[in-house]
Amino acid sequence: MKRLNEKKMILNEDDESLKIVYVRIGRRYDRKDETTCCMPKSRDAIDLKGRRLVTDALLGQNPDEVLVEEFDIAITRRDIWSLNWSNWLNDNIMNYYFQLVVTQSSSPIFRIQALSTYFYPKLIENGSSSLSRWMHTPDLFDYHMLLVPIHTPCHWAVAAIDFTQQTICYYDPLGNSNSQCLDALRQSNFRSYLISESVNSFQREMCKSMQLLNMKGTPLQRNECDCGVFACKFAECAAKHAAFNFSQIMQNARFDSACFNGTQIALHFEYIIRKQLAI
Repeated sequence: MKRLNEKKMILNEDDESLKIVYVRIGRRYDRKDETTCCMPKSRDAIDLKGRRLVTDALLGQNPDEVLVEEFDIAITRRDIWSLNWSNWLNDNIMNYYFQLVVTQSSSPIFRIQALSTYFYPKLIENGSSSLSRWMHTPDLFDYHMLLVPIHTPCHWAVAAIDFTQQTICYYDPLGNSNSQCLDALRQSNFRSYLISESVNSFQREMCKSMQLLNMKGTPLQRNECDCGVFACKFAECAAKHAAFNFSQIMQNARFDSACFNGTQIALHFEYIIRKQLAI
C-alpha cells in the first residue's frame, strides 16, 4: 500500500510529472537536438491522455491484460510492472524497445535490424548451425547494422554489428567488469554464424575481417538493476550514431523512485501514445 501511494503521488505531481516521465536517462528533450529520442509533437496533448495511459499501466489490476501488441510482441501489464523500482527488464520489454529503436532509427540509406533476446542464448547453447531455421530475418546482409541484446545470468548488455565499419561493438553497462560475456562472444563466434549466412566471397571476407571491440568510456550503471535500461539506451545511441552523453544521475530527478518508474514506462509508451493520439 505504501508503494501504491508513492506511485499515485508521483503520477499526480502537476509541475514535474511529465518532465520526469519523458526524461531519457539523464537527457531532457530538446527540439534542436536531433540525436535525442523521438518525442510526441504535442506535449499538451500528452498531458491528459498520456497520463491516463501511464497511470492505468501502473495501477491496473489485471496482470495479464495486453496493453499493446506491436512487432508481434504483446506487452502485458505484468511486463510493465517489471519496469518498476528495482526489477530487471524482461525479454518482452527488451525486444519491444529494440524494435522501437529500429522503427525510429532505420532509414533507406542505413538499414537496421534488431535480433531477439533469444538469439544469443541459442547461439551459446547450440552453436551457429542451429540458427538458420530459427531466425526470421531473411537476409542479414540486407542491413547495415544488427543490434543484438546480450543476456547473461542477471545482466543485460548489447552488441552492435556494423557491416559498414566491419566491427562488432560490445557495450556493457558495467564497463570492463563483465569480461565473461565478452569471452563468450569470442568463443561463440559471431563471425562463424555470419560466414555461414554469407552467399558470396565478398560477404565471407568482410565477416572474417570484422573486429570485436569492447567499448570503453561509455556511461556506467550505478546499481544492480538498471543494466537493461542502459542496454536499451546503448542500442539507441549506436543506431542513431549519437553521442553516449547520458548518465544515471538526472539533473533534476530521483532515479531510484519516480524517474525509474516514469522514464522506463515512457521508453515503451511514447510509441503507443503517439499512435493513440494520432500525432
